[in-house]
Amino acid sequence: REIPTTRLFLSGLRSVSRLELRSVRVDGRPASHRLLRHAKGTRLLLPDPLPAGRRAISLEYRTDRRLAFLEDYDELHWIVTSNEWKLPIARARAELRLPFSGKAPLHHMRARAGEADEVGKDYNAYDGPDGALVFESARALGPREGFAVTVALRKGSLAAPSARALRLRLWADNLPVLAGVAGLLCVLAYYALAWRAVRGPPAESPARAQARAEPAPPGLSPA
Repeated sequence: REIPTTRLFLSGLRSVSRLELRSVRVDGRPASHRLLRHAKGTRLLLPDPLPAGRRAISLEYRTDRRLAFLEDYDELHWIVTSNEWKLPIARARAELRLPFSGKAPLHHMRARAGEADEVGKDYNAYDGPDGALVFESARALGPREGFAVTVALRKGSLAAPSARALRLRLWADNLPVLAGVAGLLCVLAYYALAWRAVRGPPAESPARAQARAEPAPPGLSPA
């Protein structure tokens, strides 16, 4: 299972989501597993090979930073199955249960089935039991074809984090980058001071010779 946890910005900074894996089960029984961290996120590996036959694999995990607080609405974007998967998928299905007592204040919703740039086709969406929003792929997915869902809520439906909290989290996610920039500035400052110390103070300019004409004494010619 590929779980994206890192988002890269054009500025070179990144946003990292926390991931807490709570349980991994195969056919209802706890299963051994490994977690591999990579540049884009986390890969969960199960024992290889699994017993032959059809198997039900259940993963339970908790993550954060999946909401985008945009100007006109608040948005949840969830990658159900990643485009990094190398196996075909007969059907992808997701049920979203939002923290509202009644009907969710939807702005819009959509899904993507297939390549990363395919939006708004090959899926079905409907209201499920207990107020859940259900998304299903309308076709089988081939290798490296993913399924992702997006649910947008009316602005203000969810409490947005403060600007200060966002800045602190961004700094924490990019400490290595910020430390590298600070280190580079310190090195440049050191070399600038060292160069100034070796070079010494600027030399004074030589005094300019000044000539002043005096009137000749009486009886003497200028020659």
